[in-house]
Amino acid sequence: MPIRAVQDIGRYRRFIEGALPGIPTAVGADALECAAAEAARELDMREVPRVWLQLVAKRRESSS
Repeated sequence: MPIRAVQDIGRYRRFIEGALPGIPTAVGADALECAAAEAARELDMREVPRVWLQLVAKRRESSS
């Protein structure tokens, strides 16, 4: 699936309610779209295998 498809899934109200409970739908949709794009950039991914059921991204702690 292209990253755009992952972003589109993140705009469904029920998905947002499950992924980000208590967050307003519009805010959650924007946050999930941005997070998917950022994770794809950081991982140099252009698509996600359809066998993935969940995408989890975690920011690395900076090594200062």
